[in-house]
Amino acid sequence: GGYKVYVNGATEGEVLSGTQDSYEATGLVPAAEYDFRITAFDKNGNESNGVSITGVTILNNPTIISTDPYSGKVTITWTSEPLADHYLVYAVDTDYNTVEGLSPRLNITGTSATLAGLTNNVTYYIAVTSVNISGGEKKEVTTVSATPVPDTVGPDITNVMLDSSALIDGTELNTSGTFSASATDPAGVNRIEFRIDNVLRCNDTNGNDGYSCYWNIVYETDGSHTLSITAYDTLGNSTTLN
Repeated sequence: GGYKVYVNGATEGEVLSGTQDSYEATGLVPAAEYDFRITAFDKNGNESNGVSITGVTILNNPTIISTDPYSGKVTITWTSEPLADHYLVYAVDTDYNTVEGLSPRLNITGTSATLAGLTNNVTYYIAVTSVNISGGEKKEVTTVSATPVPDTVGPDITNVMLDSSALIDGTELNTSGTFSASATDPAGVNRIEFRIDNVLRCNDTNGNDGYSCYWNIVYETDGSHTLSITAYDTLGNSTTLN
């Protein structure tokens, strides 16, 4: 008795001895999927239905499309590789052309990631590899470099509104209303402060529904007033709009 291995639906299987417990298929195309069926047969030629499994040869590694450095981190995007089960992301501070012996920083199923915990002003060499369903990985890589830099810029403030209308200089209020604004920052927004005539009126730390401040003008004196909006990021940087 022994075994037979059928590749991609072949009608004739390759015969293996009964003591053989492994098989290596050769001459396969890179980055391709192959179906294998392994059967057992006895001395009388009776053959089992066998078991089936799919294997994928080593895939090409993706191309890194973009790297965007921030404070302590770098965001990267790369091309999608057909048949990839997942991707491994590598980053070290010396250049390399193989990931042999390196430990991946990230295991990702998509085509973008953020490498966090990096040191500012240090150049990192980044590579992404494709891993197939068999766990195979092409070790040879081409790196790209990126250098995280300190963040000294405050959040971007947009969509400043009074109730449902855009707020413009010289707006006249006849009734109480709600000021609102949006803010974005790579490091995250910590809070927005709303001041009227340099007096803090609201400190909104929850931006899930936007940042806002209700101003009750009933007890305010008639005349000109100045609104200032200050947004802070998680690093303490700020931006003010008057």
